[in-house]
Amino acid sequence: MEYYVYIYLDIRKPGDYKYKNLSFKYQPFYIGKGSGKRYYVHIRESFNWRDSSIINWLKVNTIRKIKRETGKNPKIVRIKNLDEQSALLLEEEMIKHFGRIDLKTGFLTNMSEGGESGNAMLGRKHSEETKKKISEVRKGIKFSEEHKKKLKEAALSEDRNKKLRKHYENISEQEHKNRSEARKKSVEKIKLNPIKYNRWCDRISKANIGKKLSEDTKEKLRWYKTEEEIKKAKKRKNKEKNKRAKERRWKRKEELD
Repeated sequence: MEYYVYIYLDIRKPGDYKYKNLSFKYQPFYIGKGSGKRYYVHIRESFNWRDSSIINWLKVNTIRKIKRETGKNPKIVRIKNLDEQSALLLEEEMIKHFGRIDLKTGFLTNMSEGGESGNAMLGRKHSEETKKKISEVRKGIKFSEEHKKKLKEAALSEDRNKKLRKHYENISEQEHKNRSEARKKSVEKIKLNPIKYNRWCDRISKANIGKKLSEDTKEKLRWYKTEEEIKKAKKRKNKEKNKRAKERRWKRKEELD
């Protein structure tokens, strides 16, 4: 498959804009990489759109202003006959060369540094039918031991844990409460299916075998809970403790008899 790098030009702003041996008669305002008719997607989404699907409003509003003020679409230039890696590299270099508005380094409306394959579903949602199809396709897929090892290493990496700790430190108490409520609702939903709930409990039980929480972790877990939740947890714990003690007494009594 052949790829290209496309450059959107603002026809309201003539000039001499250069990148190495390339020269543009109008100011570039967006640079991307693609194949097929990818270069035209941004114009289509600017005039035939839904709020939830638009990610880059800066780009969209620029396209609309050009159309409104000139009656024409932005001029699009393509650098063709590239392989994917070359197109990604060129896209990244050109964005760096012309600079971005959001970083105050230039006049491009790009929201990333480029050089990535991109995520076509970013900001969008799959329909229920599509979700079902994806689920059916993925059923029965098993990860290799090597892949499992890599996932484990990534999950336990200190760099990732630092980022997570920093993230949770900046979360407000209200956000913690909202997340707690969301988890409770999720568990209640699982409880509606006894078989699924039992499997879920077994997985958690097996995962926690032999694990001991540090005092620091216990303190953090207490902090996430409200006073009412802590009281309920203590009451439940004492109830379970008394139940076990009662069972032991009955067992001893039966042995003596």
